[in-house]
Amino acid sequence: MEKGKIVSIEDRIPKLKQQRRKKANKRVILLLILFFSLIACVVYFQSPLSRIKMVQVNGNEVYPKDELLSLIGITKSTNIWKVDKEAIEDKLKNLPEIKSANVKIKLPDTVIINVKEYKRIAYIVKEASYLPVLENGEILKSEQTADLPVSAPLLIGFTEGEVLEEMITNLQNLPEEVINSISEIHYKPKKQMLIGSSYI
Repeated sequence: MEKGKIVSIEDRIPKLKQQRRKKANKRVILLLILFFSLIACVVYFQSPLSRIKMVQVNGNEVYPKDELLSLIGITKSTNIWKVDKEAIEDKLKNLPEIKSANVKIKLPDTVIINVKEYKRIAYIVKEASYLPVLENGEILKSEQTADLPVSAPLLIGFTEGEVLEEMITNLQNLPEEVINSISEIHYKPKKQMLIGSSYI
């Protein structure tokens, strides 16, 4: 046997107890931190601190901010952690004049909504009313107005179909200043007559 220092059990027991005490203290501290963290989270979620204080809407011209917020159901009592970005974007994109929508959450209490609307590129004359035509070719029959539009040309004699779609495409290719200078576009198709002849 090699010569070595012999440590008695009496000497080892206090050291073992001290090590066990340190480990137990660490566990207690970790459990206390976890416990108070959970309490802090519960208090935060239940308090006004987690509620939305500001909603910023960008890019909306046709739809007022209040109308959009009413549609998506966001209020100042809404918990910011319960905001479903995808659901809000889907609701907004279901509106006929919304081209795209993007929702961002800026902690601690702000929601930013960016929308892009289809342009009203022309109006179709229907009796004494005017129906907006969007850049995607959709006619907004529910948005008819009796007021004479001045922001886009009037399409007279047009109906839904290929001719209207072709006209909208052509209008989109024009510079904005040219479109603004056009007041009316009349569609008057001419019947073509085919005259046959024969030779003997």
